[in-house]
Amino acid sequence: MPVPIKIPTLLTIPEVSVIIGCRQECVRGWIDSGLLPSSKIGGRVFIVKITLDAFLRENVTIIREAVNDR
Repeated sequence: MPVPIKIPTLLTIPEVSVIIGCRQECVRGWIDSGLLPSSKIGGRVFIVKITLDAFLRENVTIIREAVNDR
């Protein structure tokens, strides 16, 4: 019997900004600075959901500032 392959959930920058409640520019800044790992596929930037989950756990202070800045 074949083993099912788990495909990671990919999120766009606009989706991540809605999830966090911050501006898209903040998300782009975190990606550009290396804080939030991302991948480019076909010219579009994607963030793996489990990577975002880890980012949220590890960067609470930064996220609070971005949400308050909105």
